[in-house]
Amino acid sequence: MPRDPNPYQELLHAELGRRAVETRYVGELTASRTLNLLLLPVELIALRMRGWRLLHVHWLFHFDLRAGLPIPGIRRLAALWFSLVLAVCRLAGIRVVWTA
Repeated sequence: MPRDPNPYQELLHAELGRRAVETRYVGELTASRTLNLLLLPVELIALRMRGWRLLHVHWLFHFDLRAGLPIPGIRRLAALWFSLVLAVCRLAGIRVVWTA
C-alpha cells in the first residue's frame, strides 16, 4: 500500500506472483480515500482471518490526512491513526514490511 505509479511495486508484485505468492492492494474498498483509511484496520483483520500474513507499506503519504488543509492537530491525528493500524497488525499477527 498504497497503489502508486512507481514501477517498484509492480515489479515486486510480478516477482512475487512468479513465485506463486498471492498479492493485492489494501485500502481500496471504496472510491473514498478517507473511508478506505478508516476501514483499513477492519480490512486488515478480515484479510488476516483469510490467511494473509504480510502488509507491505511503500509510502506513508496514504496516512497524510491534511489534504492540503491547515487543520490544527491533524498531523498528530494522522500519526495516531498510523500507530493504530500498526498496532492492529501486531495484534492480528500481520508482519509489516516498509520499503522506501
